[in-house]
Amino acid sequence: MDLNKIYNDRIFCHWYNDKVPEQAIIDQIVKNLYQTPSKNGAYNWRCKILKNDDAKLKEKIYRLSFRKVPFETEAEGLVWLQEKLDSGLRPPGLYNPQILAPYLFIFTASYTSKKGIMKVDNIEIGMAVWNAITTAVSLGLVTSLCDCFDDGRLEDLLKLEKNTFRMILSLGYADKLKDVSLQD
Repeated sequence: MDLNKIYNDRIFCHWYNDKVPEQAIIDQIVKNLYQTPSKNGAYNWRCKILKNDDAKLKEKIYRLSFRKVPFETEAEGLVWLQEKLDSGLRPPGLYNPQILAPYLFIFTASYTSKKGIMKVDNIEIGMAVWNAITTAVSLGLVTSLCDCFDDGRLEDLLKLEKNTFRMILSLGYADKLKDVSLQD
């Protein structure tokens, strides 16, 4: 697929449908992900791939995400959400619904490398994420990014090394009836 077509086709998906991408598609994304260039071959990042099919775990991850709207309490947020719905708008919600996607690629920093370098390069993490996004879009998936989390609790839940969480890339197929980004 032409890169310009990938750039034009890419959307930020808020709502995913229940269709799960075939394992061969995920395998190709992972293969390409680990071909991302890295300075000195250090790869100071890791990616945990989570098939998001455990309902209890999915709900816990979802509730650890949060929207960047300043609510004093969850109750205030629920009032805001209801007002938006009553006005005919379909806001994503208090939490980030893209976290409910069929697959989550959880990117973390790795403070060790084969050369013993204690450096985290967020540029390399960004390159890896972009590589995964372009591959996913070229294979017919939609994606979204999220880093709005209670990092410590997320790291505990997913058994990640402390202070390493960077972002989650969600992958799947858009729910065309719900996703407002498809209408923008």
